[in-house]
Amino acid sequence: MPQGIGQKENEQCKQKQCASAWFLFLIYAHNFRILVDDIFLHPVIYTAECISSSKILYNIIKNSCGKLANLRKTYGKGNTTVHALNDVSLTLHAGEIAALLGPSGAGKSTLLTSLGLIQQPDTGKIIIGGKTVFENGYKTNIRSFRRNHIGFVFQKANLLPFLSALDNVRLAMEINDVSGKNAKKRAAELLEQFDLAERKNFMPKELSGGQQQRVAIARALANMPELLLADEPTAALDSVMGRKVMELLKQVAHEHNTGVLVVTHDHRAIDVFDRSWVMEDGKIKEQ
Repeated sequence: MPQGIGQKENEQCKQKQCASAWFLFLIYAHNFRILVDDIFLHPVIYTAECISSSKILYNIIKNSCGKLANLRKTYGKGNTTVHALNDVSLTLHAGEIAALLGPSGAGKSTLLTSLGLIQQPDTGKIIIGGKTVFENGYKTNIRSFRRNHIGFVFQKANLLPFLSALDNVRLAMEINDVSGKNAKKRAAELLEQFDLAERKNFMPKELSGGQQQRVAIARALANMPELLLADEPTAALDSVMGRKVMELLKQVAHEHNTGVLVVTHDHRAIDVFDRSWVMEDGKIKEQ
């Protein structure tokens, strides 16, 4: 067989393999759109903790972006009853960053997952962006609402290991029907804003822990949410990098007019927050 024909056949074979790989990825991405709510947004049920979509606000929201009223959540019965949320009320305003403090078992994670529409409370009311989404039962399609209005950042970045930093951010938008071109442009802008422009094509394993967490924050902002919820986002970082991540979250709140609520045990960064609440035994009070 002439050498040129053999090379041509090899090239065609490679193209077919690439096309097949891309086709499988598109199938994965379609399924991922469904799984993103059921797996990554249910850390209590699944080992993966969370990825999400969120949104940098360009319009000014004058009212509260997140509000809980008389929320209650109980686990167990009889002697084993635990009041995780005991008539909890709070209001988080757009453009502010607030801390949620308290010992383990105080109800912080239950509050965060309730406000994030991951876990359903027993009774009470949840208002996000002026819309009542829960009042003794959900009042909207929570999966769609969550993708468009709420962003999540957790202890681990939970980046997809086989996608670059850019593609991890871009995918959050593409599963939300943003065109590939626009998603890529916005992902690049977010990574540049967080000083990751030179590392946008790096794989997660090539990034430090702090860089991975910054990619996770960019991904959380991809779909422009009113509300950003962070559960111990600095737990896996050293004190210096942890401080930088907290200051980045403050920048997100103030510059993007996003309400940011952070569950943390790190009192060294308490000065970063505009407000703080303390939870204990399912009850809450502002410091």
